[in-house]
Amino acid sequence: MDRRITVAAVQPALELGAVERNLARVEALVRDAVAVHRPDVVTLPEAATSPNVYDRRLRSVVSPVDGAPMQLYRRLAREPGVVVGGGFVAQRGAHA
Repeated sequence: MDRRITVAAVQPALELGAVERNLARVEALVRDAVAVHRPDVVTLPEAATSPNVYDRRLRSVVSPVDGAPMQLYRRLAREPGVVVGGGFVAQRGAHA
């Protein structure tokens, strides 16, 4: 049986080092995408908390692997019942 899967790709304009503002922007865009397109899957960039560029400010964007970005992704998936995939700079133990 064939099943159609609708995917929404969210590509936000992110501010370097501004994790909280970027997460708020991501949340708003995902909610809008879900409301307008009713997708089964929403994709985010591999670094949705800050642009992934060579800059000293990136040292401040590391979040615990189960921190605010992951909690947001889980909430955005759970509430409307979609799959959310994306990334962020995460720290697990001594490794980022």
